Amino acid sequence: MDNLAGAVAERGLAVFLRLDHAAAAIQAGLDLRPTQLLMFGRAEGGTPLMQANQPIGVDLPLRALMWCDPADRTWIGYDDPCGWRSVTA
Repeated sequence: MDNLAGAVAERGLAVFLRLDHAAAAIQAGLDLRPTQLLMFGRAEGGTPLMQANQPIGVDLPLRALMWCDPADRTWIGYDDPCGWRSVTA
């Protein structure tokens, strides 16, 4: 996660949150393999998207989840912003 957070910062994006789900599980008396969420973005990128389609704000800031599977392999998951569609209620 340190490498990902560093790469995000190097590209001029702000890291808003780094949430350790495994640590929260431990505090609740539960067990969870290493799992962390990184939230990041930049107002110059997100604001124009919301000006054009305000409900897209539900998907901002950008997020990436890193976790370790039972074989101790590390994975990264994220929603592809290219797949966003205009959704209104």
